[in-house]
Amino acid sequence: MKQKLLFVVAICLMFFTSCETRDDECDFVFPKQPIAGISIVDSEGNSLIGEDNVYKPSEITLSDGAEEIPLEFIEFREVTRMSFYFGFMISEKKYFLKLNETETDTINMTIHAYPTKCFGMMKEIEKFSVNGEEIEGEGDIYVIQK
Repeated sequence: MKQKLLFVVAICLMFFTSCETRDDECDFVFPKQPIAGISIVDSEGNSLIGEDNVYKPSEITLSDGAEEIPLEFIEFREVTRMSFYFGFMISEKKYFLKLNETETDTINMTIHAYPTKCFGMMKEIEKFSVNGEEIEGEGDIYVIQK
C-alpha cells in the first residue's frame, strides 16, 4: 500500500513540476513510465508462471531484502509476465525475486535518470542482470530462461 501511494504521489509531482516548462509540443507527448516486465520461460519458450505451473504468482515476491516491490501479473499470448514500477528502485542495488520456498534469483539493474523537456527527470534500465548474468531486454521486457 505504501509503495502504491508513493507511486501516485510521484506521478502527480512529475506532472505538476513539469507544467512550468511545457509548451504546445509537450501536450501531445506521453511520458514513458518506469515499468519493467519479467517473463520466466523454459527452453521452448513456454511460460513457467501460473497458478497451475512451476512458479505460482501467489508465491512470487520481489524485494530489496526489507521492503517488497509490488508485482502485477499479466497473461498475454499464453505467457504470464510480472511487471513492476522501478521509479523508486536504486541503481546497482540487489533485489531478490523469490519464486517459491526454495528458489530465489538475485536481480541487479543499472538505472539511468535523464532530464526531458516535457516531463522533468525520467528513468530507464540500461543493464538488467539475473544471478550475475546480463539479460538483453526488448524495451523494458526481460525474459528469464530456466
